[in-house]
Amino acid sequence: MFLHCRDEPYVLHNIDTRHIMLDQDCNPILFDFGLISGGIIGKMSFVKDRAFMTPCYGDVHSFKIGGAAGKPSVGNDVFSYAVVLLELISKRITTEEEGCSDDAQFTDNWALKEYKPGYSLVPQSLQNQSGYGASDGLTITELAMQCIKYYPSERPSMERVVECLENLSVVKTHGGEMLLHGL
Repeated sequence: MFLHCRDEPYVLHNIDTRHIMLDQDCNPILFDFGLISGGIIGKMSFVKDRAFMTPCYGDVHSFKIGGAAGKPSVGNDVFSYAVVLLELISKRITTEEEGCSDDAQFTDNWALKEYKPGYSLVPQSLQNQSGYGASDGLTITELAMQCIKYYPSERPSMERVVECLENLSVVKTHGGEMLLHGL
C-alpha cells in the first residue's frame, strides 16, 4: 500500500508470485522493482510505458486497449495483486509453461468462471485447516473479485484492499504472531 499512497504513486507494473520472497520469519518481501515508476523516480519512461507484464498477472483491460503497450497504472497493480491473492486462496498457480499462452488457464479467468456471489473460492482442503474462518474466505474471495473487475475505475484502491485484509478475523486474532500490523 505504501507504494500507492503518494500524490504521484509508484506503479510496480509486474506484481506476480515470482517477485515475492519470504524471509526467515515467513514475512513477505517484494523484490525486483526494475519496472517501477512514479514517486521520486518520476514519470514513466518510454520503455516503462511499454513494459511487458507477465501475461498471467496482466490486467486484461490494459492488454485489450493497448496490447502489451497499454499504459501501466495503479489499477494494473491492484489487478495483479488480486491474481496473487486468488492463487493463495485457491492453491492455484499458473506458470508460463503450463498456461500463460492460454487465456482460459489464467487464474483470473478461472475465478470469473467459478465465482458465485456469496460463495468462497477457497478449496475444501484449506477450509479444513485449523484457524480457517468461513467469513474470512468469503471476504477474501469477494475482495479479489472486486480487484479483477474489467474497468480499473471499478476496482478498490490498495488502501481499501489493506483495510479489508486487516479486518479479517485471522489477522485480528493472530496478526501479532504473523507480524501483520499495518500491512
